[in-house]
Amino acid sequence: MTAKKDASIHVIIPLTGQVETNAASPDTTVTYNEENFDEETSTLEATDSSVEITSNEVPTITGETTTTLQPGDTFDSTSTMTASDKEDGDITSNIQVIDNSVDTSKSGTDKVTYKVTDSDGNISDTFIRTVIVIEAPTISGDSETRLNPNADFDPMSTIQATDKEDGDITSNVKVTDNPVDTLTPGSYEVTYEVTDSDGNKATFTRTVIVTEAPVINGDNETHIKPEDHFDPMEGITATDKENGDFNRANKNYF
Repeated sequence: MTAKKDASIHVIIPLTGQVETNAASPDTTVTYNEENFDEETSTLEATDSSVEITSNEVPTITGETTTTLQPGDTFDSTSTMTASDKEDGDITSNIQVIDNSVDTSKSGTDKVTYKVTDSDGNISDTFIRTVIVIEAPTISGDSETRLNPNADFDPMSTIQATDKEDGDITSNVKVTDNPVDTLTPGSYEVTYEVTDSDGNKATFTRTVIVTEAPVINGDNETHIKPEDHFDPMEGITATDKENGDFNRANKNYF
């Protein structure tokens, strides 16, 4: 380069250190030729200030490598994740989620991929987090049960529960609500709940219908003459809430 008379030149010389240190003093010299005096050279010692030499390392990401969720749980992809850089310190806020296929509405295994970039443009190695949505247990049984008035009702009849990991867990089923009153006709709902060893829960609802007894109507007292024919069905009627009117032709009801 050239410089005019009495001009100053600011020269930046990039340095690469061999080791890290808080203070290093480079030894710099400048050799130059005065214009029109090609054979005359001058060498000057530079005034060097001490500098700190540090490494420029890539940032790192840490966090859970495996996360287990129950079906329907809310998944926060940033939970447990942190990032740090030797020069920048805590750069968790710079973490980017570059892939997230987690769907908690169904069981299965998904992966979430992260990366982070520091102020020097260094990019971390990708961090992969495995997210497992475990399968909930299931309860099966009669969804509707019809009972005669005053009949005995066992709420656990026909009820079974299974789990993919635990197998048969019918013994874990709990009746959470059972309002059935077989003395009172009507429709009732019995609810059940079961929990597997992973803490997953399932519920089941069973409708129980207590039917209404039929009603027989007729004369409470009948007067007949000696030797008159007596028909025991005369004047007798029967009705039922579900079946309606009975007639004399269907004598099996009486």
